[in-house]
Amino acid sequence: MKRTISLLFVLIAILSFSACRIEKVNDSKEPAKTWQLNLRNFSAIRNSTGCDIHFIQSDTFKVTLKATQLWRDTHNISVEDGNVLSIYELSQRERKGITVLRINNEYGAELWVSAPSLTNVETYGSGDFTTDKDINGESLNISIAGSGDTSLKGVSLSKNFTYQLSGSGDLITGTIRANKVDYGIAGSGDVSSKLNNVNDTQLTIAGSGDADLTFSGCRHAAVSISGSGDIKLSGQLETLDKQVSGSGDIYTSKLRLGK
Repeated sequence: MKRTISLLFVLIAILSFSACRIEKVNDSKEPAKTWQLNLRNFSAIRNSTGCDIHFIQSDTFKVTLKATQLWRDTHNISVEDGNVLSIYELSQRERKGITVLRINNEYGAELWVSAPSLTNVETYGSGDFTTDKDINGESLNISIAGSGDTSLKGVSLSKNFTYQLSGSGDLITGTIRANKVDYGIAGSGDVSSKLNNVNDTQLTIAGSGDADLTFSGCRHAAVSISGSGDIKLSGQLETLDKQVSGSGDIYTSKLRLGK
């Protein structure tokens, strides 16, 4: 008993001298607020949180956050590394004396982002990434290492589109137009895409995710499976190389080959 009382006094003393504020909250009941963030001159996005991101290509920069005050106090949104809009959770040391004891962790945030161009997207958390309108550009690289899903409208690129998945998030796209399209699935997420006038398509599955690709006026595709995922190909394609060394299957009954 004496030992318990002593430890209690030590804890109280530590909290008093550190000026720490403990907040015990139920996040799902806290009302959301909206902030307009003065951020600009970025062409890439890196998200390490559960915040969902909506991207719209525009002539001007605009960043709008909808979240609880608690989320705002414990996360950072800034432009780093020259051109990267970075979203991440602050460490306990950076939280200005706020220690949060959460009853309910089902809370989230949404970020609406507008920018003239987008070249790179990285997701390491559970947040989803969505483009609300078609986007145009030179190249676009998307890397998913978390559980967030990616949903894209039409994508028109003069060079390459790359999608790398090592998590469980899914990818759903409208029509992609590019010189080269490269999908790499090393996780459990699925891919569903339409491709138009693509010269070279590469698809590699080393995980358990499935892929469904529809071609229109495309030249060559090379697909391979070394995991357990399945691939479905349909539409029109000039030439196809395929290889299976895992337990997955490649279905081509709805695919027409040749010019």
